[in-house]
Amino acid sequence: MEQVTDTLKPIELKDNMLIGIKPVLINSSITFLGKNNVLFFEENASLKKAALFSVEITL
Repeated sequence: MEQVTDTLKPIELKDNMLIGIKPVLINSSITFLGKNNVLFFEENASLKKAALFSVEITL
């Protein structure tokens, strides 16, 4: 599991990637529960009181 709660600090993800302009996180978190996930953010993105989860699904 990898979690991001503050984009003002350097983000070090081992098994997942954030691409694009880092969003502003206000009382928010991004949690990767799997591996090889990619999350893309466009310019001026912000998350307020949000929780994003990415889970690994095996078929």
